[in-house]
Amino acid sequence: MTVDFGFSIPGRGPLATREGIRALASRGEELGFACLGCRTISWSPKIDSLIPKPTGSFPGAGSGDC
Repeated sequence: MTVDFGFSIPGRGPLATREGIRALASRGEELGFACLGCRTISWSPKIDSLIPKPTGSFPGAGSGDC
């Protein structure tokens, strides 16, 4: 049994450019990585609390400031 490894490309930041992603993907292929992953969401909402209330909602969810 063999194990294949992959890596994830950045979705934001200084390497998340067309040229940066192309360079990372090419280098990964040269090194023998089996797969390349990418984020499906490239934004992070500002959440005051990572723990929901007992009702299951997050603080500020009604106003959109969650």
